Amino acid sequence: MPTKAELEAELEKLRAELASAKEKIAEAAAPKEEASEEGLAEHLMHDGEALLKEFVKEIEDLSANRPVLTVVGAFCLGLLLARR
Repeated sequence: MPTKAELEAELEKLRAELASAKEKIAEAAAPKEEASEEGLAEHLMHDGEALLKEFVKEIEDLSANRPVLTVVGAFCLGLLLARR
């Protein structure tokens, strides 16, 4: 059986390893430089375009794979728009 002193020494060693690991994670997560407004706008525009393309593809797949659901969805959308 290990002694209390050995266990405490091992505990201190593990705490030091944990602290160094936390420091490495914090350094990796810290932003290196701030993004420019132009770069951020470009990134958001690209994400928006990709999202729109994915949405259109899903709608096309829905109409091809489940035509009844597409008709029901179009009917509900028509009702909602007609109510306004």
